[in-house]
Amino acid sequence: MKPNSVHGSAKTHSWRSSRSELVALKQELKQAEAEYAKIKLNYTQQEEALLKQKAELEANLKVLSQQKAFEAAAEEVKVLQEQDVDGSDGSDGHVEPDI
Repeated sequence: MKPNSVHGSAKTHSWRSSRSELVALKQELKQAEAEYAKIKLNYTQQEEALLKQKAELEANLKVLSQQKAFEAAAEEVKVLQEQDVDGSDGSDGHVEPDI
């Protein structure tokens, strides 16, 4: 019976060794998943910051475009008023309405 007990002992040792290897592999997997989640979070935060900057830049562009349109219209009104006051448009000061 001694050969069985030795064989049984080796089997138990092999099972324990396999179990501890499995536990170690699971721990490594969990660590790798945690590292992946950390990296993913970092990139997500960077993307969020860039998207905020993009939205702010787009809003600033809209404001600038409106300011540009307003200033162009104001300048046009100014030029037309100066022409009307000076009479430099060659007319008698009377402006026909556009139909």
